[in-house]
Amino acid sequence: MNRFFFTGQATPLENSEFDDEYTLKVPSEDEVRIVAIRLRNCQYYLTGIDVCREKIFRKHVEDEKATPNGFLPCKPLVDSYYYCISQGQYGQSVSDSPAEAQENLSKFQSCLFNKLNPANYCKGFASKAVRDLYHLPGTKIKDTTI
Repeated sequence: MNRFFFTGQATPLENSEFDDEYTLKVPSEDEVRIVAIRLRNCQYYLTGIDVCREKIFRKHVEDEKATPNGFLPCKPLVDSYYYCISQGQYGQSVSDSPAEAQENLSKFQSCLFNKLNPANYCKGFASKAVRDLYHLPGTKIKDTTI
């Protein structure tokens, strides 16, 4: 089966004569490989986040009078996931991440904890955060398959 999957970005052209003209930014082979490897190698932590959220839901259902502390117990897992996808090169936690990656990391956390989507559904924002880190000048994110 031959499939085409576009992983780049399409940006509308400014002052375009037509509404459907875009510039395409196609990622390099290295970028695609690094993002895929980082997400695959860190899946363990993403699964842990799902398990943590499920435990919190069950605890709340079993004891509705318990003092709710939200998803705070899952924060160490989110930080571990960030540490893994960033190869530990950009801080220990999400709050230590460079400003360029903050927006997508915030969307990732919002997807997980505000919108309560499954962790795999939110992985796209983590992918974008890895791409943000990869595009930093002098990036420290390296291909570890070689």
